[in-house]
Amino acid sequence: IVTLCRMPKCSESIPQWKLMCVAHWAMVPKAIQRRVFGTLTAYKERGTSVSQQQYLNAVADAVQTAQVAMDKKARATSAT
Repeated sequence: IVTLCRMPKCSESIPQWKLMCVAHWAMVPKAIQRRVFGTLTAYKERGTSVSQQQYLNAVADAVQTAQVAMDKKARATSAT
């Protein structure tokens, strides 16, 4: 199953199990990437205390961080 990158205005097709396209995921710091994977893995395992909300918070942080990086890049491009 294929879906679109979760970033606004991105039309890149990605496998459903991915959060973002490669370009946008590269904008997310490794620590947040690890948090997304860690909370998802822990949430899927039975008997852990990680909630769906913790995973969704990690996803929101990843999307927000990528958006900030995109905005910075756009401002730098328009300033030149």
